[in-house]
Amino acid sequence: MFITRHREKTRHQNDFSTTCYVWPETQALMQKLKAPANPSGTYFLSQFGKPYSVKTISGVVEQVIRDVGLARQISVKQYRKIGASQIKKLAGTDAMHQYKANAPSATDKPYILEDFSILTAALKALRKKLKEDGVL
Repeated sequence: MFITRHREKTRHQNDFSTTCYVWPETQALMQKLKAPANPSGTYFLSQFGKPYSVKTISGVVEQVIRDVGLARQISVKQYRKIGASQIKKLAGTDAMHQYKANAPSATDKPYILEDFSILTAALKALRKKLKEDGVL
């Protein structure tokens, strides 16, 4: 399973998107939590039947961080940075930029790969590493 998404924060500035491989564990959770067909066409709905916003999702993640005792030790923003660092370490800069859905600069555009197989391989390698480390 793959998901194509635009970077929410900068979607008004660019039309760059990224296509990410979805781990089997994530697929199972997505299927379990999938909302019924709805007017907004979103995959997930809140307990109130409303689409999630970036602010709502951040609030949920922040609550989980507090619940597991990591308040003031890690932030929502750091999750993206940690993931990007791991992807860069496993597969290099091109895969990292694809992961972050960064819009390429005009000078870099001819050199940026639009082949997401590099990112897919990196995400599979990251999953394997997390399983070996007992995280998944």
